[in-house]
Amino acid sequence: MTDDTSKKQKESIAGRFKRLLAPESDCGCGGGGCCGNVKSDRKRNMADEPTTLTEDELVDEIRAWAEQYARDHDLVLNPDERVRNAVIRGLARNQLRYGRRYCPCRIRKGVPEEDAKIACPCVYHRDEIASEGKCHCNLFFRKGAVGREE
Repeated sequence: MTDDTSKKQKESIAGRFKRLLAPESDCGCGGGGCCGNVKSDRKRNMADEPTTLTEDELVDEIRAWAEQYARDHDLVLNPDERVRNAVIRGLARNQLRYGRRYCPCRIRKGVPEEDAKIACPCVYHRDEIASEGKCHCNLFFRKGAVGREE
């Protein structure tokens, strides 16, 4: 790969990442697009778009998104690198396979309205973090809950 091609590829990834994080509102989540849960006439978001990225490139993009999401929502990512990487790779594989970053720890039903609930960050993650200190997938943790037995 030439330096010019590599530069264009990095700019492309950076552009996708920037658009993914560009909030239409802050995350309450009122569906403003800040976390990918968009409630508007526009049914698709960056996490839904077909990708030409390789799985490894998508993993890098999702990792960067997850780190930013955690910072923006006063959370931390799982410090266990093996678990964190497995969840992120599962999200990437689901995006490649199904077109959305479905939670790799939940079962898709094949019903778009129901399956939308399990696209990361899923609709359940806030309640899970509030009650258990972490989401079901063990990707996002409440600060201070890491390493503690709940």
